[in-house]
Amino acid sequence: MRQDIADWLLPGLKGRDLLFVTLTSRYKIKKDELSLAISKLVHRVKRKVFGRKGEGTHLATVVILEPSYQHGVHAHLILENPYSVTTSKKFHSTVPIAKLITQEWAALGLGGSSAAQDTQAVYDLDGAVAYLSKTIGGTRVLDRLDINNFCLPNQSTPPIQTAMSRPDRDNQ
Repeated sequence: MRQDIADWLLPGLKGRDLLFVTLTSRYKIKKDELSLAISKLVHRVKRKVFGRKGEGTHLATVVILEPSYQHGVHAHLILENPYSVTTSKKFHSTVPIAKLITQEWAALGLGGSSAAQDTQAVYDLDGAVAYLSKTIGGTRVLDRLDINNFCLPNQSTPPIQTAMSRPDRDNQ
């Protein structure tokens, strides 16, 4: 199942300037609360970079929610770098993207301004997707893939094909 998901995600992410982001919370947080906070974070980052008129701009976003040993869940994201997207905003943000994400996450009251939030450029997309999919598998796949924050803009992404639904497999 992991390879099927990787094969499904990769075409929609290739050719984009991507970031690998890890988000943690200072306190125990549930999946639904973290998912909502990530939606707010992406919205806030887009508003800072694109302005109010560009808030509707879609960024490629894949979020995996993983259990934490002491703090409920934490998140790993592949996020399209908003600075790589053309904008009509006259006064561009000059805050480096890693700092902007950390500042906005801290402003939501979940994460501190420490290194607990990490943002890195993605140089090895296959490796990043493999890392994201390390905890995905079996029937609980949708428990960790945050569908609420999933976005592959301007793509006609085919549906996931599992081993049971592949056309080359005899499904009798």
